[in-house]
Amino acid sequence: MALGSGLGAIFAHLLRDGIDRQRLAQAHVTDRALFRVAVGFVDLVGFTPVSHRMGSRELSSFIGQFENRAFRLAAEHGGRIIKHIGDEVMFVAIDPVAGCNLALALMTEFVDYGIQPRGGLAYGDVVARQGTTTEKW
Repeated sequence: MALGSGLGAIFAHLLRDGIDRQRLAQAHVTDRALFRVAVGFVDLVGFTPVSHRMGSRELSSFIGQFENRAFRLAAEHGGRIIKHIGDEVMFVAIDPVAGCNLALALMTEFVDYGIQPRGGLAYGDVVARQGTTTEKW
């Protein structure tokens, strides 16, 4: 019962946050189908050979930690994780500086595992569909 009574407040908070992000991302575009955001990827290069040395539970635990850390770092740096693709993460940030800081934070988070994280970032107008983005350069 207690959990159910708090869901309305949580939903309202998430809705307000989403509306604020949309307003910021569309502040300087002329077409309301577009959003101006930084879109980035970080890939754990060299993860496949490392994963072959892991047992299934260790691998599952590592991927879970990777995802949890990515979500935490995104929240700390004003970004949002769009999706995980194995050992790769796709993210967005409204501000290009925040996107750069998030990419750097993600890459430095996993450098101690004998893996070379690599990232890329682009900033510009995108079309958002079903939670992901398509660049419109």
